[in-house]
Amino acid sequence: MTGAANPAGAALNLRDIHLPAEPSWWPPAVGWWMLAALLLVVGWYVSCWLLKRVRMKRRVRVLLNELSLVQDLFANDQAKPRLAAYSDLLRRACRQFAPAALVLSGESWLEFLDGEDADKPFSVGAGRVLLHGPFQANVDPQQVAPLAELMRARLITIAEQFDA
Repeated sequence: MTGAANPAGAALNLRDIHLPAEPSWWPPAVGWWMLAALLLVVGWYVSCWLLKRVRMKRRVRVLLNELSLVQDLFANDQAKPRLAAYSDLLRRACRQFAPAALVLSGESWLEFLDGEDADKPFSVGAGRVLLHGPFQANVDPQQVAPLAELMRARLITIAEQFDA
């Protein structure tokens, strides 16, 4: 019995059972790659949305600053120049946010300014003075006074609805 069998007195050289090595953290599994890609896409969309919102808020702030400048520049008794400045400010806002509205005039312009408002403050209400007021010799300051709040509300909605 040479070489084929162990002698009875010799100890067997056996090693203990050992587990395989822990999986390494790199490269990540496919699910982690998909999660990373999803987070990148969502992050990109959120950042674009936030940037658009910040730009819109800035434009609204600029328009409202111009409105307050017009109100400060012309006293309440200067109704005609204030009315002309209001009309000019609305046209400039439309040039920036809703260029298709620039070709409108008369009743269609006032209907555009009404927007979705059921009260129709421009075509039926106090805003109607914008139609003929700038072309009249004398404008009643009482007709121009309520326009400030209408202008403020409409400038905000124009900037939000027709964000460029």
